[in-house]
Amino acid sequence: MIENRDKNLYFDQGDHTEIDLRSILHTFIRGKSTIFVTTFLGTLFGIIYSLIQPSIYRGKFQVVIDSKEEENMTSRQTSLQNFLPGSINSLKNEELILKSPFVLKPVYEYVVSEYALRDDIKQYWSFTKWSSNVLDIKTKLGTDILELSFKDRDPVLILSTLEKIISEYQDYSKL
Repeated sequence: MIENRDKNLYFDQGDHTEIDLRSILHTFIRGKSTIFVTTFLGTLFGIIYSLIQPSIYRGKFQVVIDSKEEENMTSRQTSLQNFLPGSINSLKNEELILKSPFVLKPVYEYVVSEYALRDDIKQYWSFTKWSSNVLDIKTKLGTDILELSFKDRDPVLILSTLEKIISEYQDYSKL
């Protein structure tokens, strides 16, 4: 008799496709102390973990691409590229140029030296790893705007890095 009752804890006796909610509710009531303790400890550990973690800040700026440069770039495109919209293609070119070590290498060297001063493990990162983890460069759809953001736990480093990126990009665009 007990064995039969255990088999049908979660199912109605007549139809094996329905769930007996009363038996599930009784299971939760019996284990309420375990559920409460687990939930309380998980919440407590989550709060402590979030308080221990250092704050990460993000700084960003936007670059507007001059439409005269776009017209010059689109006039020099090959016939295959003429099927693509010119502004999208030139924005992607500018995005790739801004991501390249050609423009960002001095900024990378500056940031690595700052990481070394504060003994951060990021000082050993390669340019590719650094640019993919802390830099985010993307185009805003439907506009002539590139958006660049840099994240770190030191707001002063963020501001100085963004200023260096702006000056390096301006030096590049003058060329």
